[in-house]
Amino acid sequence: RRGASAEPTDDAAPPPSPQLPPPPPPPSSASRSDILSRLERSASRLQSELDRRRSDLDACKSDLLEARSERDALGDDVERMKVSGRTELDGLRRRIERTLKR
Repeated sequence: RRGASAEPTDDAAPPPSPQLPPPPPPPSSASRSDILSRLERSASRLQSELDRRRSDLDACKSDLLEARSERDALGDDVERMKVSGRTELDGLRRRIERTLKR
């Protein structure tokens, strides 16, 4: 077979989004009410997808706020541990100095 190629062509269109495939173009003989009905269905699908994505975004924002709060709490714990460690080191240093002076 001549001319047949197993390689994909560069001009092949990318596949449409699996979530919102484009509506088929209306036939030229479609009535105005058919076209309006299709547009309303498309608008409804788009609104549903927008609502779903907004909900996902809200959940991500909530997760982010929770993670920030946990990070801040851990930062506070680290600072307390640093102060406690410094205080303990200072105390040990003084004990060692007193012991060495004897």
